[in-house]
Amino acid sequence: MSKVKCDCGQIAKYCYLPGYGDGSNSYTCEKCYFEFRDNMGCSCNWECIYGECAHEPEGEENKDWRYITHDGDDYYTKMTIEDGYWQYIDENGRPYPCVEYDVEEEGFDKDEDDEIDDKFWQSMRQDIL
Repeated sequence: MSKVKCDCGQIAKYCYLPGYGDGSNSYTCEKCYFEFRDNMGCSCNWECIYGECAHEPEGEENKDWRYITHDGDDYYTKMTIEDGYWQYIDENGRPYPCVEYDVEEEGFDKDEDDEIDDKFWQSMRQDIL
């Protein structure tokens, strides 16, 4: 059976479960997923060492967890180590995926019925627009 592809043409290992309202491809490969996330991961996995819900990380820094830093842009404010946000990382040093993603390490099997459904819904969206 063939595998579902990312827009870049690589085998998709991540699927955004809510999908996209504009019909964009919900499947992405590992490289594109982490490039899009700027290797920061998702805020649903972030913890903080300060405040009411303070949570100290366990394990070794930069092996089991790391601080979240960002220079700031249109989406995120500047974040420094002093802000105290951190996240657990996997054995490859990458943040864990967002909870809204399904992950298949071997990639998702392509199903002909899904392609037929996708074409139907895409044509329905075009009719509505």
